[in-house]
Amino acid sequence: MNMLKLERSIALLKPIIWKMPMNEKRDAYIAVLTAARKQIPQEVSPLLSDDGLPVGWKCPECGKLVDNDAHYCKYCGQAVCDD
Repeated sequence: MNMLKLERSIALLKPIIWKMPMNEKRDAYIAVLTAARKQIPQEVSPLLSDDGLPVGWKCPECGKLVDNDAHYCKYCGQAVCDD
């Protein structure tokens, strides 16, 4: 799916879902939105050692170490890119 369309869909649905009464259906929609948001790649930042040297990449969502060639964080599932 086109990332721009996904971002737009999330932006349009979020206010509608938050106005729904608290119940299982709302919780399910929130879970779907959260999963969809994680499919939008976020830029990773370098994880530095104490002396300032780069050790690897840090996930923008959970902050854990991401493999150099990974497209998703193996801990939280966030899509990542190093552009």
